[in-house]
Order: sequence, then structure tokens, then C-alpha cells
Amino acid sequence: MIARPWKGAAQASCARGRRRLPRGQAVVEYLLMTTMLLFLFTGMYKLLQNNLKNYFSKAGQVILTAYY
Repeated sequence: MIARPWKGAAQASCARGRRRLPRGQAVVEYLLMTTMLLFLFTGMYKLLQNNLKNYFSKAGQVILTAYY
């Protein structure tokens, strides 16, 4: 078995008064982060959808004018 010198120090610091996050705070942070990511990706999707639509429309016009 490999000796881990940091393991004892980590356990001792937890025993000296370091507390875990309360469950309510962890749930609120999780919900806030989930909501923030949802709005971020929704905004990016809308932005990219409009930009790609315009890009493909212009590219299609260039292709069609090149052949006709």
C-alpha cells in the first residue's frame, strides 16, 4: 500500500472545524448554475441559428450566381 502523507493532514484539518456546505446552499448553487447555463446556451443557440441562416443564404446566392 502506498503511503499518503497528505491524507492525515486533510483529515486533521476537517476535524479542526472545517465544515461541509449546508445542503440548502448546495442546492441553491446547483439551481443557479443550471439556470445560468440554460440561458447561456439558449442565447448562443438563437444567435448562431440566425447567423448561420444568413450565412447559408448568402453562400447559396453566391453559388447560384456563379452557375447561372
